[in-house]
Amino acid sequence: MGNGDKIFTDRLKITTIIQHDEFFKSNIFSRTQKCEIGSIGASNMPDGTCNVFYDILPKHRGNGYAPEALLTLTQELVSQNKLPSLSILSNNPSSKRVAEKSGYILVGKMEDFRFGPKGIATDITTRELVMEKHDDK
Repeated sequence: MGNGDKIFTDRLKITTIIQHDEFFKSNIFSRTQKCEIGSIGASNMPDGTCNVFYDILPKHRGNGYAPEALLTLTQELVSQNKLPSLSILSNNPSSKRVAEKSGYILVGKMEDFRFGPKGIATDITTRELVMEKHDDK
């Protein structure tokens, strides 16, 4: 997606606001409420996948916007011959449900190392659920 590109669903308008070779970010607007409800985007990864990210503003969560936006972006990426994937904190079951509703499946777990001052590891968390788009959705 390039700057200014738009994708529409019945309820959403997704408009790209930042476009670089490595990533893009889009705003998600509710067409019925006529307001911004979150953001979504993807980063190109060295392994050839696109790491998808999204965030729905708290007051708009629970209305099905996240799976709708994620599925819409996923379909757009697949149409461009890109392989979407995403990482989810293991303590975030809501995002896991969003991913599953959008056709993603669990393919593995990773550990995340957080670094503090002068490169000292301050926190090691088994946090990531790596999901990839499943072919049948």
